[in-house]
Amino acid sequence: MLSGRLRDLEAAWVEAQGPDPNDNEPVDTAAFVAEGDTVVIFGSEAGTVKATGQAFRNVWSQKYVVRDGLIVEMAEYNLQVEPRG
Repeated sequence: MLSGRLRDLEAAWVEAQGPDPNDNEPVDTAAFVAEGDTVVIFGSEAGTVKATGQAFRNVWSQKYVVRDGLIVEMAEYNLQVEPRG
């Protein structure tokens, strides 16, 4: 469970996803893991690109470092699971 500012980061992150231009399913955040000033989010997303009709599925993780209420570092790791090329 997140506490304090990291809980605020989780809420802001989920809200920031907003509507998807391709009308895809919402992003699935499987876990938020926090330790000290660092939070790592594990998730996935899937849908269809309107322009091409191509289905896709990605799994990813994002690492945030928060200091004094500000994100000072962010890294994302993304793996396209489908389609396979």
